[in-house]
Amino acid sequence: MNLAPIRRLLPRLGAVAAGGFLGGSLRYVATVLLGATTPHSTANSAWSAFDVRLLLVNSLGVALAVVLALGPLRKRSADDPLRLLALTGGLGGLTTYS
Repeated sequence: MNLAPIRRLLPRLGAVAAGGFLGGSLRYVATVLLGATTPHSTANSAWSAFDVRLLLVNSLGVALAVVLALGPLRKRSADDPLRLLALTGGLGGLTTYS
């Protein structure tokens, strides 16, 4: 049985998981500090549940992703563990956790 593919996958999977934990935790802290709310199912319309603070956190995450992807991480391959940690896991967790 060839375990090489699994050995190659595990560091990358760990990088995404660690980044997701850090990014999701940062999103939670930012949400608490900003006093942002999440939409409730009892809202009358999509606009009544809209929260500008959440938009700001998401916009910051996207801006950081662009800066990192076009800057320091530009020359790294798509499956590089540092790129996966920072972009896929970290900023993915920051911008999608609610």
